[in-house]
Amino acid sequence: MFKNVFGFSFYALDERQATDDLIWSFGKAEAILFSSKDLENSKWKIVWENIGKICNKMGSENVS
Repeated sequence: MFKNVFGFSFYALDERQATDDLIWSFGKAEAILFSSKDLENSKWKIVWENIGKICNKMGSENVS
């Protein structure tokens, strides 16, 4: 399915960074946050929605 087992990182609040090219070129993805402010208010929901989208594309075992 995936070409290799290298990974890429994407900002969890901007799932657009996890492009289809990256998803299919790498076997793993890591969602990153820059500070606790990234989890305040409605941002927490956005983070989990974005991570869920990538998990649906790559499989949750390939996303951290």
